[in-house]
Amino acid sequence: MIATLAAEWFWIRRRRALLLAGAAAAMIAAVVPLARWLSSDADLSAAIARAEREAAEMAAAGVDVPVAGAFVETRYLLAEQAPVDTAGAALALALVGLLAATLSVGSEWRTGTVRLSFVDPAERTGPTFARVLLWGACWSVVGAAALVVLQGGLLLVGHDRGLTEGAAAAMFVWPLVRGVLTIGVGAAVGAALATVFRSETPVVVLLLLYVLVAEIVLLGLHGAAGYRSPGADLAGWIVSADVGAVLPSSCGGAPRCNELHAITAGEPGVYLALSSAASALVLGAAVSARRPVWR
Repeated sequence: MIATLAAEWFWIRRRRALLLAGAAAAMIAAVVPLARWLSSDADLSAAIARAEREAAEMAAAGVDVPVAGAFVETRYLLAEQAPVDTAGAALALALVGLLAATLSVGSEWRTGTVRLSFVDPAERTGPTFARVLLWGACWSVVGAAALVVLQGGLLLVGHDRGLTEGAAAAMFVWPLVRGVLTIGVGAAVGAALATVFRSETPVVVLLLLYVLVAEIVLLGLHGAAGYRSPGADLAGWIVSADVGAVLPSSCGGAPRCNELHAITAGEPGVYLALSSAASALVLGAAVSARRPVWR
């Protein structure tokens, strides 16, 4: 198996899809902290003065709005926003990995250039399993590096243009762990589905349909009734904020302070469900490669 893994790694690391996905991961890691730095402002006194002016203007117009109602927090609240940003970046990286693995593996099967097309069907299980496993593993490493860089950038933003009070190691570590798991599963799922369908086209179509229906249409139709898309639920699990454990925080005189919640290890059942589903799909892909007709 070690020789098979080494052989598959020799080819995977030369795939253009992996190189482009790595460039996209680096861009995500750099753009998110930069966007937060540009959109935040540590000048709290100016924000309070602006809220007081707006409240006075609305009071003159006959609308009784307190200063807290007009105040918009301009600082970057590290303990509250960094886990959310990590979760969003993890979902983006998982999507990039899924697409990269799908396009790489699926195009090989579709065009007939996959090396397994000339291998006896009974001998395809091992190489296929190694390919899918390596896509998940190598993209987990890339995703972990990107998230570490991203979190480091957000920490700098919090120190320079925000509030670092309430920040703890758990708010960095646990979202990172769950994010890396999600990223690795995304790439493995993409490679596995492309193997099962033996083409990248059905996987891309299914992904587009999912985004259109589950993330856009159903959210627009039933969002007011409490509908939460699977993507939102997954992001919430990556964050895993304990709303029952509010961290004490002083906001430096801000008229409204967002509550900072402790980050927990998350539901163990979700870890098990996510890992089990990915493992079943990987094994299914390895078995499906034994079909005698490779197209």
